[in-house]
Amino acid sequence: MKVFLIRHGQASPADVDPEKGLSRDGRTEVGQLSNLLREEEVDRIFHSGKARAEQTAEILAEGLGLDSPMEKTGLMPNDDVMTIAGYLEFEEENVMLVGHLSFMDVLANVLLPGNDKDPFSIPTATAIILEKREGEWHLIALLSPNF
Repeated sequence: MKVFLIRHGQASPADVDPEKGLSRDGRTEVGQLSNLLREEEVDRIFHSGKARAEQTAEILAEGLGLDSPMEKTGLMPNDDVMTIAGYLEFEEENVMLVGHLSFMDVLANVLLPGNDKDPFSIPTATAIILEKREGEWHLIALLSPNF
């Protein structure tokens, strides 16, 4: 089982878009990320419900040929990551979770214990791919069009 932790693409400033949806650059970088992920097997995509995460998830779903992404409770920026970490313990499909700065960083660090010397700081439109083997998470890849 794999989990893809995705930080949404670059958002528009609030004075341009009060909902802070994706900027033009954000849409471009998410499209590029989708190309980097096109060989990956993903069963479902979930997002936080905020415009920038939902738009990111939609671009990724289209690029991967998947059904429409779904909103999932527990992926908002200040939510407790342990709720999603608990959900992932029982998930058997490959899922993509699209969320926000610091939530995705904290979740990655919780799933990969012992990573406190080099904690994650996920840039926009970046994917951290983890695989669960024998009950433990392992880092498989970090993909970003920004590197």
